[in-house]
Amino acid sequence: LLNTSNLDILAYIDDLIVVDVPPEYTGAKCSRYLKSNLRNYLSGPFLFVDTDTIIAESLEDIDKLIEEGIDIAAVKDGHCLFGEMPNYHEIEDRLKKIGWSDVLNDEIHFNSGVMFVSDSSKTYNFYQKWHDNWLYEFKKGFYYDQLALAKTNKDLDYVITEMDGKWNFQLFWGALRFLHRSKIIHYGGYNEDEPYYFCKKNILLELKNSGKLTDEMMEHIRHPKEAYVGLTKVVGQNDINYFRSKLHDEYLWHPKRFSCLEQIVVFLQYLGKLKRKMLRTE
Repeated sequence: LLNTSNLDILAYIDDLIVVDVPPEYTGAKCSRYLKSNLRNYLSGPFLFVDTDTIIAESLEDIDKLIEEGIDIAAVKDGHCLFGEMPNYHEIEDRLKKIGWSDVLNDEIHFNSGVMFVSDSSKTYNFYQKWHDNWLYEFKKGFYYDQLALAKTNKDLDYVITEMDGKWNFQLFWGALRFLHRSKIIHYGGYNEDEPYYFCKKNILLELKNSGKLTDEMMEHIRHPKEAYVGLTKVVGQNDINYFRSKLHDEYLWHPKRFSCLEQIVVFLQYLGKLKRKMLRTE
């Protein structure tokens, strides 16, 4: 949380609601506990927005969903079909361990980072089921809210309506076609290696410690679609296939082992070149 001795965050809140959560929960677990039960804490329709987001344009058009009678709306996770997700196999493994293999048959899984929710009996029922599924998932050793969200959507015969990708532009796995008209940029947490300004944890820590928005911060807040830093590259399907591979997992989680594998590949490439050279000289 922000250091309220430096920044009176309460000045930006119209209605403060305090919810008791299990004291042994980590911050991540508290977040999922609250998110999956949010409908029961609020009255009226609402637009839920994750903390790792930046508002890029006016959100006033969201009221049209109320006029259309939409109960719950969200954007496709990764802006793609479930089977095309870069981390599909990882999600598949988790769902099987929980006992929710039936969810694997769904074409679409939704991202919970931005959700429109109306005030109807159907949404209250949905959130109660979502929370129950999350608690069940938690007992199985997982606490990812989107697994329980997908299961709940299936159990209740697909309550969620797909929303235009501009409402939740998922920065790194998202389709670039949504960037120029994005209303909410969802940059996906804090990772120093990512080329987006707000992914840098030191930015949040500076704000937390000083309680002040610097000129640099304000500039990027005003122009979030331009808040890229360092070198960036647009990747295609071949790159994404690599990101989905076990080899990439080795690079991320076992760099020393990956280095050994890389040296083996270099050696095999050398042997291949040597063999081709010998064949040409015969």
